[in-house]
Amino acid sequence: MGKYNLIFILVVLAVHASCIYARESYSLYLRLEKENYAVKNGSNLPSTEFVIEGSEMECWFKCQLDYLRCFTLEILKLGLTSWLCRFYNVDFMKLSYESKELSMVYSSTARSCLELLERGFTLDGVYKILTVGEEKEVYCDMTGRGWTTIQRRLNGDIDFNRGWQSHKEGFGDVNGDLWIGLETIREMSALLNNTLIRIQGESFNGDRRFIIAKGFCIEDEQKKYKLHSGTMINDEWNIGGDWTYHDGLKFTTRDDDNDSKEHNCADEHSSGWWYKGCYAINANKAPAKQQQTTYAGGMSWPAWLGSHSQSLKAMNMAIKKMT
Repeated sequence: MGKYNLIFILVVLAVHASCIYARESYSLYLRLEKENYAVKNGSNLPSTEFVIEGSEMECWFKCQLDYLRCFTLEILKLGLTSWLCRFYNVDFMKLSYESKELSMVYSSTARSCLELLERGFTLDGVYKILTVGEEKEVYCDMTGRGWTTIQRRLNGDIDFNRGWQSHKEGFGDVNGDLWIGLETIREMSALLNNTLIRIQGESFNGDRRFIIAKGFCIEDEQKKYKLHSGTMINDEWNIGGDWTYHDGLKFTTRDDDNDSKEHNCADEHSSGWWYKGCYAINANKAPAKQQQTTYAGGMSWPAWLGSHSQSLKAMNMAIKKMT
């Protein structure tokens, strides 16, 4: 379908109730670069259409405000200042096109895995979404109904003992060990509003457990990405207290110490995290080679495993909007 032009539109949204800061969101629209295309007649009916006078930018703004019915936007010029706007609640990759003079087709990029699921993408895997004003590859758990993976520890191939800037921007492998980045987590948790967070673990004997909390978010960099852990809505094994222990804590890295201990907890445990003195649960520590370790020698979850001398084999964190 050719190359795309990228068009950004800035929209200032409401203030999140828990993370007290104004947030900004960008909508990214894709347009075919060399040809004009239109949706084939009869292949998909628009969810809504209307005529505007003035600039075609009005179509883009209205599409943003009605984004659940406007996955794809078609604009047809009727006159010097007249435009026909058509919204489609189908992703542009699932539509059929034909060349048509003066018609322009755009698509807004999804901002979460849940949005992609709503657009008909149902397979687990890597997708592109819009975060922090740019497209970013993320791993989507569609089987679990649209979770966006923000953290994963599988085998310790990626070094998590990094400084503040690296934790802010993110690092790792979207298919392996991953830290998506504090700024991305901040924007997504504010954008989604009433965000759910799911923390999963797997033990060395194959036992898998998880917790889900609602109202998760983190504050901005000026406030050191202070954590709002949320409140438990799924804690089948009664292990969620280790996560909510970290509520209200600031993020600490080896070069930016914000914990309450005399020494730097991130330096001691070779990973950035929301430390106190130091932690109850830490998903970012390097995985141990076996379940029995020295004290805090791996990814411990004491409410589950019984002590900090027991390690999990793998952990991951994912978020989505509460529906």
